[in-house]
Parts: sequence; structure tokens; C-alpha cells
Amino acid sequence: MEPTNVGALTEKQTLYGIMLAYTDLHVELMMKVKDTEAFQKNQNVLSMDKKTTVMDAAVAMSERNIGSVIVTEGKMLAGIVTERDLLRRVTAKNISPGTVALEHIMTSDIKILTPEDTIEDAVKLMMEGNFRHVPIVGEYGEVVSMLSQRDLVEI
Repeated sequence: MEPTNVGALTEKQTLYGIMLAYTDLHVELMMKVKDTEAFQKNQNVLSMDKKTTVMDAAVAMSERNIGSVIVTEGKMLAGIVTERDLLRRVTAKNISPGTVALEHIMTSDIKILTPEDTIEDAVKLMMEGNFRHVPIVGEYGEVVSMLSQRDLVEI
């Protein structure tokens, strides 16, 4: 007679639990960006002209408790500046944030998503690009929301 382990899951119960978790995860990954709570709550994206000083951007980011700012040229998306950019491109180089414009420290080769893209698309894009923030761009090229790694964890 084999010993009984009270409270232990059988192999069948364990596999069933894994299948349920995978099914839930799969459903969430296939969700469109526009259908997430993060898309709705992040529609008031902080954007600033490329001539704005790093100091002004840092103050605005701190006041709003956010980790990035969209940089614009006119109404067009020109780049993004993140907390990491501030640290590496300004603070670590001992540059005074009041003397440099966003255009000099921004990442201009931005990867974007659309509201129709899936959460899986967002995860892949962030993992492949090794970044934490992705602008969500509408059909006319306007930034309509922002998605962060923190948002993905909360989904």
C-alpha cells in the first residue's frame, strides 16, 4: 500500500490547474490594447515640445508620478524620454538638467503599438526592444495612450 499524502495534488489536478492558468493567460495575451484598463487610464499622456528643458520634464514627471514623457515636434511624435534616459544621459554625465533640451537626450527611434494590437504584441515588443514604455498611436499618428511594463503586470 502506497503512503497517502493528505493535501497533495494529484497529477491530474496539477495538470488541470496548469491548463486553467494557461487558458487565462492566453485570453489576456490575446486581449486588444484598447480593451485594457491601462489603455483607458493612460490616455492623458504627458507630452512636451522637444525644446523643453530636461528639468521641466523631470519636474512634470515627478508631479504626475510617471516614468516617461512623449517628445513632440509640433503635433508629431518625435521621441520619448524615460527615467532611465534622465539617469544615464544627464545625471551620470553631470549635465545640468536646466541647460539641455529633451531633443538632445530623447530616444527618437521609437517603437509603437496601435489600439488594435494585442497584449502579446506589447510583451514581445518590450522584451525584444528591452524597454519599459510604449506609446499607443491612433490612426492619424497621434499618441492616444501609453503602456508600461507595470501596466502589463496589472492585467
